[in-house]
Amino acid sequence: MFKKEYLRLYFIAGTQDFSDKKNPTSALYQCLEQALISGITCFQFREKGEKSLSDSREIFTVALQCRNLCAQYNVPFVVDDNLDLACKVQADGIHIGQKDNFLAVIETVQKEKLDLFIGLSVNTVEQALQAANLAVNYLGVGAIFTTTSKSDATQAKGVEFLLEIKSNINTKPIVAIGGINEENCQLVRATNCDGIAVISAISKSKDVQKTVRRLL
Repeated sequence: MFKKEYLRLYFIAGTQDFSDKKNPTSALYQCLEQALISGITCFQFREKGEKSLSDSREIFTVALQCRNLCAQYNVPFVVDDNLDLACKVQADGIHIGQKDNFLAVIETVQKEKLDLFIGLSVNTVEQALQAANLAVNYLGVGAIFTTTSKSDATQAKGVEFLLEIKSNINTKPIVAIGGINEENCQLVRATNCDGIAVISAISKSKDVQKTVRRLL
């Protein structure tokens, strides 16, 4: 069962976010466990983009290990844009974007009564208004600030956009995403959104525990 508290500090990562390390897979595991110990409230496995894994068996193995780590700390595990993988590793949720044939995913989850909560990315007020009537559990809103973590990220819209979404939608929990870090996270939290999602703020941190504490 989904709880909006899951969104308070939502960490997103895949091996591509550790491509500068000697062993990106091990670096992902180590960073994730440090983040879990420090108090993240949700983790999304997002293996996508340049330098990401391409072998489906290897992706399954990494996803399963991440899921097992999350289970040890009672933190929900979400898979990005891969319903088949989410089912195979028994994920808690799936996150889908506007380019991910999201209506078909939502329909499949409902039709097959899959035990998955659903998050949907929205980048415009129009998308948010449509999402308000869909069977999704939360909205990922952004990009709030400029980000280099996602090659397909939308243009930065600022906290004003987040406030606009909140003023139009009050039926779905909202997690803000895009360029959020230790320096600007309080500006985002001041909008009273339900949480913040980060990639590089944690994956590139030299002190994950300290970073997580500051983000919280």
